[in-house]
Amino acid sequence: MPTFVIIVTLISLQQVNSLEEFITKYLSHETLVIISSNLENIDDFLLISKQPKLVVNSKSAPNLEAFNSYLISETESNSMITSLQLLKDTVNRRGRFLVILKTNCSETVLKNVFQKMWNFYISNVVIYTNLRFVTWYPYHEENQCGNVVNLVTVKSENPYEKKINIGSNCPMSVTWEKVALGIKSPFNKKDPGYFIRILETVLQKVNTTPIYLSQNINYFTLALIKGHYSDLKDDMLKRNIDMAIISLDTTNLGVPLMECSDFLWQYTLFFVLPPRSRTKTENLIQKLILSMAFLYFMNLNWIYISQLSGILSQPSYEPKIWTINDLIRSTKTVKFPDGYIPAFKRGGFYNDLFKKRLQEKAKSYEEQVQDFAKKPDHGITSSTNRIYFIKNKEKLQIVSRQNIAVFKNHVLVRKGYPLLDKINQVIIRVRESGLISKWIYESQINIDKTTVVFEELSNSLDMSRLVCAFVLLGVGILISVVVIILEVVYANYN
Repeated sequence: MPTFVIIVTLISLQQVNSLEEFITKYLSHETLVIISSNLENIDDFLLISKQPKLVVNSKSAPNLEAFNSYLISETESNSMITSLQLLKDTVNRRGRFLVILKTNCSETVLKNVFQKMWNFYISNVVIYTNLRFVTWYPYHEENQCGNVVNLVTVKSENPYEKKINIGSNCPMSVTWEKVALGIKSPFNKKDPGYFIRILETVLQKVNTTPIYLSQNINYFTLALIKGHYSDLKDDMLKRNIDMAIISLDTTNLGVPLMECSDFLWQYTLFFVLPPRSRTKTENLIQKLILSMAFLYFMNLNWIYISQLSGILSQPSYEPKIWTINDLIRSTKTVKFPDGYIPAFKRGGFYNDLFKKRLQEKAKSYEEQVQDFAKKPDHGITSSTNRIYFIKNKEKLQIVSRQNIAVFKNHVLVRKGYPLLDKINQVIIRVRESGLISKWIYESQINIDKTTVVFEELSNSLDMSRLVCAFVLLGVGILISVVVIILEVVYANYN
């Protein structure tokens, strides 16, 4: 694991021997990065040791996350905390820290140092002061999941081991927003949504308990509008929120100071279009044949009319749209939120789709479906976990042979979150168990579905197709009447 050493001042021979022994035993396996706000605070024995090292001023420290061992030398606790503020975003927070303070510090001061570091999820810390090494174990039961600091004097055991072994159900604050089938309501124990079930199963396995917040921002909606989770990041940092569930179509989070777990589940984003329109293909010859057949069969059996209707006046459909390129070449228009624009750009078809886009104010997915259901004259974006909200989805056109993107759901945590590795291990096991597919199926039961209303053309033999036949019938009858009249007149005349 990464290692950080914080040294405060010139030290005695006894201290040198103790520190050299400690560093040799626990911190000598890799390059040591020595950091101080005043390089004169760094003792000679550290500089002349054979261990590979890098000396850095904390006031202008570069990104040091590639290293695994760090030594920070300051004069007293306040200086160390100041340096920590400067270094918190440049070091690996899951690393090993040795804080060496020249000043004899009280237990209150030491606890304050530990707590300050814990605020940045830096927990693997040993402090050397008063000729002794002290540490703490934030996840042990007596420390109440990091809320209380109980000091432990280091003796023969490795002080950097068993730091994240949880001895009690530690609470983890979770912010959330309602999302389709994935997150319905975590307070609904019967059907909270399959993302909530996944999260609760994972946290149970790492011996933690989710605490769902009642006051949350609409971070999914804001991400759809802006294309990033900066609002969520700011909210989590401001309120010290432990985690949230997010969706990404790329491995690049694009938000600093945050980290993602392995993916919980993935879904495909695609376009959904109105049903194909039917087109009439009757030409003059067909109409003439139909009229002649009507006149002929009118005297035989009316049943033949309906049979000939299907044969001689069968309607056809407009071309099926299978891919996004087919959509671009068609006359269809679409609506999509700004948050999907990066995915369109990565796919290389944003410019063409932008020409077909109908602009409107940002709406939730449920609102988009409602608008589409009332007036299906455009296409919308949907996904494998949201299409279930449309009741008659089988009658719609789904652009199935070319997806927009594949999105993956992750747990978002603040940078350095100590339990992330354990969570990732459990997530993989849960995915492989097959439970997620079961939860997704159960989440589809008893949901409110929307029916898309559209006009369907009938195949029946209607009046519009028989106008020509009735015209010919009328002409024939008229001619017959005229002929009869002429015959009567001619007979009387003779």
